[in-house]
Amino acid sequence: FGTLSGEDEGVFGWLAVNQLMLQAQKITPAQLGEVGALDLGGGSTQITFALPKGGSAVASAALPGGAVPVFTHSHLGFGNKQVLAALSSDEAASCLASGASASSEAAKRWELDAHSGSRPLTGRGDYARCSTAVSRVLAGLVDESQPPLEGREFVAMSLFYYGAHFAQLAGHLRTGAASISVRELRAAAGALCAEDGASLEARMAGADPLTPTEAIRWRCFDLTYAAALLTRYGFREDDSAVQFMGQIDGAEVVH
Repeated sequence: FGTLSGEDEGVFGWLAVNQLMLQAQKITPAQLGEVGALDLGGGSTQITFALPKGGSAVASAALPGGAVPVFTHSHLGFGNKQVLAALSSDEAASCLASGASASSEAAKRWELDAHSGSRPLTGRGDYARCSTAVSRVLAGLVDESQPPLEGREFVAMSLFYYGAHFAQLAGHLRTGAASISVRELRAAAGALCAEDGASLEARMAGADPLTPTEAIRWRCFDLTYAAALLTRYGFREDDSAVQFMGQIDGAEVVH
């Protein structure tokens, strides 16, 4: 028994995505392994994709057609919750829906008033300020060993998908699309941040089974971070290489 390493987590997620895509006949047996995987949890984020034969691989995966060299990296400390916790109280308020109060759990992350104790964190829904704050934290995510992404298709799962799915249901992101660009994510984030927190919660409470009511107020941050993280990974504004998926042909992608 043991705990999976971040690299193992990335490779297993990549294997799951490709196997499910094959079973759903979205790729052919000859294309098995060609779809990259992007995973985002609360504590870390992983990027995994196959490399050409002879590439400088981090891992090797045994597929029916033979061993495939794979690049994978787990960025510990750059999960959704970890990045949110790294923001100052002022920055966090910018990433919280306008007028909304932070949950008691979230409020404990910031020392808001050293003299009179904690006070509620009230959201301002300021997308520009939130984006700047997220970019500040992401400046620490550096991986010079990552190969370029050009020409590769990816599936984004877990918190990537949860945020995008909510934005679709809220009417800020097109539905039924094969892929979503960074530019579209940024626009959706800006629209979510601009909504009044109380109105958004009243409108969307119970509408998305993947978004508990207390998480609605933070979807402004979630989409802002997803867009910024994809940019940091090397995706361009109008790249159409990422599909946001929670299920493939009825089977859950999240591993």
